[in-house]
Amino acid sequence: MPINGVAVSITATDTLADVRDKINNANAGTDPTGVTASIVSYSTNDYRLMLTSDTTGEDGIGLQNASSSNLVELFGWKDKSSSIKNSITGGAQSDSFTNSTQDVKTLLGLSSTQSGTIQIMDGNSVYQNVSIDFSTDSIEDIKTAINNASIVGVTASIITDTSGSLTNYKLQIDGSQDFVDDQNLLETLGIIQNGVSEVQGSTSGNSMTVNGGYIDPESLIVDIDGYNLFTSGDKISLGATSRDHSNHDISGDILTITEETTVQDLLNAIETAYEANGDEVSVYITSTGKIEVADLESGTSSLVVDLQSTIGDSNSALDWGSFTTLDEVRKRELVAGADASIVVDGITTTSTDNTVDDVISGVTLNLLKADIDTTVTLNIDRDVDAIMEKISAFVDAYNEVMAYIQEQQSYDEDEEETGGILFGDGTLSSVKSDITSTLIQSVWGVSSEYSMMGLVGINVDNEGQLSIDTEKLQGYLNTNFNDVKNIFSANGTANSGTLEYVSHSRDTEAGEYTVNITTAATQSTSTSNNGTVGENETLTITEDDKIAEVDLTTDMTLTDIKNAINSEMSKVYMETLIGDAQLYEGSGGTIAVSSTTTWDQVYIDASNSANLADNDVISFSGTTRSGSDVDGSYTISDASTDSVQGLLSAIESAYGNEITAAVDSSGQMVLTEKSSGNSQISIIFDYSQAHALSFGSSVSTEVITVLQFRKVQQHPEISSGRVAIKRSIMVWMLPVLLMERRPPVRACF
Repeated sequence: MPINGVAVSITATDTLADVRDKINNANAGTDPTGVTASIVSYSTNDYRLMLTSDTTGEDGIGLQNASSSNLVELFGWKDKSSSIKNSITGGAQSDSFTNSTQDVKTLLGLSSTQSGTIQIMDGNSVYQNVSIDFSTDSIEDIKTAINNASIVGVTASIITDTSGSLTNYKLQIDGSQDFVDDQNLLETLGIIQNGVSEVQGSTSGNSMTVNGGYIDPESLIVDIDGYNLFTSGDKISLGATSRDHSNHDISGDILTITEETTVQDLLNAIETAYEANGDEVSVYITSTGKIEVADLESGTSSLVVDLQSTIGDSNSALDWGSFTTLDEVRKRELVAGADASIVVDGITTTSTDNTVDDVISGVTLNLLKADIDTTVTLNIDRDVDAIMEKISAFVDAYNEVMAYIQEQQSYDEDEEETGGILFGDGTLSSVKSDITSTLIQSVWGVSSEYSMMGLVGINVDNEGQLSIDTEKLQGYLNTNFNDVKNIFSANGTANSGTLEYVSHSRDTEAGEYTVNITTAATQSTSTSNNGTVGENETLTITEDDKIAEVDLTTDMTLTDIKNAINSEMSKVYMETLIGDAQLYEGSGGTIAVSSTTTWDQVYIDASNSANLADNDVISFSGTTRSGSDVDGSYTISDASTDSVQGLLSAIESAYGNEITAAVDSSGQMVLTEKSSGNSQISIIFDYSQAHALSFGSSVSTEVITVLQFRKVQQHPEISSGRVAIKRSIMVWMLPVLLMERRPPVRACF
């Protein structure tokens, strides 16, 4: 069940508290859901799971089914109606995804495999089938499947949205907005969504009690106050006016009372009757001891409840009272998310939160309360008092430094001895002179009337101390703010729109510079000469030692090629090393060795055992992802009971548990890093003390190397730099390999 795009796995054994905890656990880490779950108790045995968005905005909470079990409806968060979630003219779009070529199951982190058939209405008003399997299909594959179905008037495409270095992808279906989605495949993709209409229902007129306290589902019916004497044959029925959602007559006996019959038995009987024709209801006891029947179907309802009791004892009664006509009994969405909306000088602006900082330059508005009938006049002025405080702080700091220098250079004339240890020091005098001259010199580029501090009310006395003429400085801050500002800050201006001042350093000298722009830099662009490739090829993109490969096929359009390149460039992989030799469990060569295989059963081929024995030693060495040296060994204590897992665990421990060591289904050893990015991981095995064991055939000068590894996934984080693009096919294998790195390429056609 994706919540705001993050998958949350719910099982049949989970309690309400378990579901709450799983949802809250998903709201953590680098990709939180932004949704908090809590349990609200309305009465005994009446608990509700409430979801609250951590942020404001009209997007609200994204809840989707990611299986055919309709979890969001079962929890009561959504109704059964469906609509287009991301509507476009004559079509629909999916939610945004970070990759267009990765299978949807992996991309969304789904715990179960969704597959099935969707139906799309064509231009002739006929539904056409398209098969989808999220375990293998990416949104590119789904696009291709829709187009290959040749649905009249319907086409599918991938839409890209690039913001900075991030590219997102959407599946777009044009030509139809009418879908059938029984397996919730389109809902998982965000193409359709369920509604949040209010739950309609009917409530009994009388509150029922046991010993004065309201009944609950566990109460015995014979204990209900007023039911004084149970008689065999007492029963409860639905009256003649009772109807289900679809207006079926469901009147008749529903429960024969016994001395052990509980209120829950009655609730179950009512639910069975109202669901007999395929509708869904929820029947429960309210906090005031009343029976409530909630209609879980969408659309116009004909539900009517008339609950009657037949009691043999004339002095007993079991009167539920008249049920209300159909009305709202519960809101699915307590508060709808909404964007803030403000009108500034006649222009309406919206914001996803109540802090608006992009309407008035340099001003942040905190919205506290909405009142459409009230106009707030906002006066914006400079905070002169705050500026005065900053200037005063500068003056105090300057005076403290100058007083310290003065103290170090003092001379006691009465005692005829130096008072400061740096008296007569030329360096300190030079520092003092530099600081003082900086303050009293005219600032270049500022009007001569305000080009020195003394002209705006900041004066230097004979002792080198600064003082502020408060009235004068405040006056200039009010009337000539920019002139005062230019004394304290560096600025640059250009007399032509072809040049823009950006920044300066402490070494930049004030003055006027003449700049002649002879050639402006341009960005390198390569454009293909046609829209397709003539034959299936592999596009290899390299920069220095960074390599990326993209498979191109003859049926790809320019957009497909662009999306494939951009998807490949945005991938980050974890390093995986695979040994190039297979080992077997037992003779015959039919069963691959596994982590549970004992060492005495390891065979190097169909007929030859590795002959491993007690006290054999397997040594290994290599480097970690950061390049640090690794050395380790594993000793077989008992070849008949020790398993391959012992070696795998020893490898993982030696590498600081930064890798996972395993044996694949072919009997080859596989080392996989737990982190993505640049890596220098390598490993070499020495089995010279392990009889005939061999994971490979490469031999070094000093030890027998038992593993020759090929790198199957090795892509670091993308860095910056130029790239060279060339068409070729790369095939390579090395005994020990350094990390290949991918360049940052964005393809546009």
